[in-house]
Amino acid sequence: PWNDRSLWFTNGAINSLAILEQKEWWRLVTALTLHADLLHLAGNCIIGGFLVHLLVNILGSGTGWLLLIVAGASGNLLNIAMRESVHLSVGFSTSIFGVIGLFSGLQMLSTKNYNIKNLIIPLGAGAGLLAMLGAEGERTDLGAHLFGFLCGILLGCAAARLALYRLADNTPLQRFLLLVTMSLIIICWLFAMN
Repeated sequence: PWNDRSLWFTNGAINSLAILEQKEWWRLVTALTLHADLLHLAGNCIIGGFLVHLLVNILGSGTGWLLLIVAGASGNLLNIAMRESVHLSVGFSTSIFGVIGLFSGLQMLSTKNYNIKNLIIPLGAGAGLLAMLGAEGERTDLGAHLFGFLCGILLGCAAARLALYRLADNTPLQRFLLLVTMSLIIICWLFAMN
């Protein structure tokens, strides 16, 4: 659980002052690996596990994990950049809503027939999930959820445009990208603990 005296939380949590003023950029990633309590962790595992499983089946394990970490870190950055007050937070839910955004973006550009219906329905479905799963709770960080979702949409549109789903079965590439993603997380923690 969250403990202000724990090195994990003091060095790895989102702290807007540390990130924006002291350039501790690694917190954008390390905070994704921390959770406030067991209920917070369980919620992210249950909902996130299902969504991440679907994402890696579509894009491949390496591409999927890399995009969801980038969506979460980008969402965290936008969330603190838009705030005027000091902000502290932890949790993987920013990435979970990034995955929902990725699905929306992938679906929006999955067809060559671009019309308002093909754009609005995936966007509405994603926004509905955001409202249903990410807008309530005592310690809910709605800004992080919203920005994770928006970053996911952009990444999903880019992934659809680049047809990254075609690379899902390229085992060497997926292993390499998964290694890159795991290395990024480890490197961020090494920065945090030094």
